Amino acid sequence: MCSKMFYLFLVFSLIGFRGFSQTLDIEWEKKTGKSGSDVFNCIIEDVNGGYTVVGSSPAVNRDDLDFCLVKFSAEGQIITEKIFGTESNDLSSGISQFVSGEYIAVGNSVLDAGKTHVFFLKADVDGNEVWQKSLNELENISVNDVFASDDGDFVTCGSVLVSEGFRKIWLAEFDNDGELLWEKTYGENVIEEVGSVKKLPDGGFAIAAQTAGEVAQESDLLVIRFNSEGNKIWEERYKMPKVNVRPECICCSPDNNFIVAGWYGTCMNDINSDNPIFDYDLFLTKISPEGELIWSKNIDSEGSEGGNTIAVRPDGKIVVAGKKETSFLGRVGTWLVLADSEGSILSEAVFPFNFGNDKVSEIISTSDGGLVLIGPGEMNLDLRNTDGWIKKIKAF
Repeated sequence: MCSKMFYLFLVFSLIGFRGFSQTLDIEWEKKTGKSGSDVFNCIIEDVNGGYTVVGSSPAVNRDDLDFCLVKFSAEGQIITEKIFGTESNDLSSGISQFVSGEYIAVGNSVLDAGKTHVFFLKADVDGNEVWQKSLNELENISVNDVFASDDGDFVTCGSVLVSEGFRKIWLAEFDNDGELLWEKTYGENVIEEVGSVKKLPDGGFAIAAQTAGEVAQESDLLVIRFNSEGNKIWEERYKMPKVNVRPECICCSPDNNFIVAGWYGTCMNDINSDNPIFDYDLFLTKISPEGELIWSKNIDSEGSEGGNTIAVRPDGKIVVAGKKETSFLGRVGTWLVLADSEGSILSEAVFPFNFGNDKVSEIISTSDGGLVLIGPGEMNLDLRNTDGWIKKIKAF
């Protein structure tokens, strides 16, 4: 493995709504909210038109959370809503679609004492259950996403607890019936937490992960590229001294490079203290197909903020979505940033929070040239006062 040290640089002050407010027109938006405990995690543009969202919602006649699958028309009308799950809290983390139009969704069943199992749901084109499985033999795995293949198999990725305090990257392929074909783990005896995985045009995968730094509370960015069989092509660790970095999304640009976004925490006191205080900013990093660092930007606004998801436009422009947690000017909420292909900020927009823990969980470019955003994302089991929401942005 080749190690590289770099410092994120080029600080921007993002004040105003320059240009972006003229193009960021909401076409429609919807909010669930009938239960007050709904979240939307992942979205795809459906092969049959419209959009399909997976999230979590209160179970019927039980005091736990189940998967929810919601199909929207292109105009934002709800076509169908389905609830699936076990008697544990089932938290969704990914959805993909087969060429047949069927769906595969993945997530985690959270058991007592914080243990997790992998949970799969396969649904037909109308969102009706084909089968569901809780893989009890695969303990303490937290899955992040899923990708369907043309032959009906699917690949999922996440992090597995291998011993107390240590996690490794986990990648596995399953057949059309949810039977394990192969699984592989990668990593050293440190904490390695998968932040995002992306399926590549050649059938392989790229993973952005957080890995432990040289001292406590410090973490570095780890990016690994695999082929379609899960064999590692290359692995690069990008050292970030005295920083806590959380990669949240990796995406491909039109020039075949990788864009990584996330949260970049600069320690404001002693990082080795019992209570280090971090000021978080958005970071953007561009990496070549061979793992070479092209550029990296630390985007510092007034307060703490970060990016959770990326949509790269056909012209190479980058849209990052996340949230502003604090702001000296009082502008907090779900956050959009538009950058050019070199990571220079063009403009931003902020939508007020709907409720506590609100954020953009995923953003996708749509076939009509617009965007779709969903939220609030990951469910806090101790905070059940949320509504799943979706916003469609007009073409620009």
